[in-house]
Amino acid sequence: DRHFHSLPTGPIYGVLLSIQFSRSNEAYRIKIDDQEPIPLAPIDQNHYHNEETALNVAFSTQHIGWPRRLKLTSSSLNTTVIETFDWPQDRNSEYDGTYYSKELKAEYRISTTKAGLTATHHRHGSINLTPTSKDRFISKTWFWKQSEFKRDRDDEIMGLEINQSRNRGILFTKRRSGSPTRD
Repeated sequence: DRHFHSLPTGPIYGVLLSIQFSRSNEAYRIKIDDQEPIPLAPIDQNHYHNEETALNVAFSTQHIGWPRRLKLTSSSLNTTVIETFDWPQDRNSEYDGTYYSKELKAEYRISTTKAGLTATHHRHGSINLTPTSKDRFISKTWFWKQSEFKRDRDDEIMGLEINQSRNRGILFTKRRSGSPTRD
């Protein structure tokens, strides 16, 4: 299997999708989350079809090897358009730091990875955060579904807001170097 597209996507109907598009001996497949791969017949360079499921896959113009938009169409999906976000490989560490919530009396350490960010807590362990757009991330962890970094007037990151189905607007303040830590 030669894997050549793995798309981190934003939430679709509240669900984080992992989409893999692969090619093996000129046979194409798409795999959505943990479902069985679906074989695809190429129509042209950016359009593919599966007769059995009536699934149509269309990639928009590619940018540095990544499609900017993926459109899935079938009778069961209606039409789903997925916007992708390129996480720059040379991303600086502006997100890195310690974030503290007075409301939860909890502290997380955020660090940059090749795929996005990792939030680490001494009891909860590591949570992988997948970028969906600038300053917005999602995860598969039930208590940390969506997060958005907040910036001040000088465009410096000053905090983080976490949202999930029941709790919204949980604020974490980014600690400045030398600030005492708590938890």
